[in-house]
Amino acid sequence: MNTPRIRTAALWPSAVPLGIGVYFLFLSARMKFGSWQNPGPGLWPTCLSVLIVLVSLGLLALALRKKPAAGTIHRLQEHVHHVPGTDDAALEAAWERTEGAEEEGFTRNSRYPLYAVLGLAAFILLFERFGLSLPCLALLLFWTKLLGKERWRVAVPVSVGLTALIYLIFGWGLEVPFPHDILLSGAR
Repeated sequence: MNTPRIRTAALWPSAVPLGIGVYFLFLSARMKFGSWQNPGPGLWPTCLSVLIVLVSLGLLALALRKKPAAGTIHRLQEHVHHVPGTDDAALEAAWERTEGAEEEGFTRNSRYPLYAVLGLAAFILLFERFGLSLPCLALLLFWTKLLGKERWRVAVPVSVGLTALIYLIFGWGLEVPFPHDILLSGAR
């Protein structure tokens, strides 16, 4: 009997976010959770981490499912002209040879999501030390200029505008307490 082999390339897109989700779940477990009525700083990171883990597990389950769904061979036969000498076994063998052909391979651009996550991690590390404005501005510039490949004349105003909007919404509008901000220390 032919046992299907698991292709590790198909597992990476779900295994990496799973690892990141578990790591951030571990980090968020150290923070005070609070309650739904009075949330602590660990509530939303925990919720987001659980969501990332659940979606990653779902993607991992799909990647591990090697065989096509029941009836797929018969649905394929309906759409394929009958070729003399072709039977279910031949169609199933053809399916296994072409399975994964629709998946995108790793290219030079595959590293950009990693850079985006590393930029977000740097933002988190710098947030407590420098406040919101400088890390947010740096992250948005990094995302728009380097990852988005925008010109400076687009990246700078967009990053400054979004940083100001985030500060206005969360700092003034919702009065979220931020760490001491080195750029906007007297703005509140």
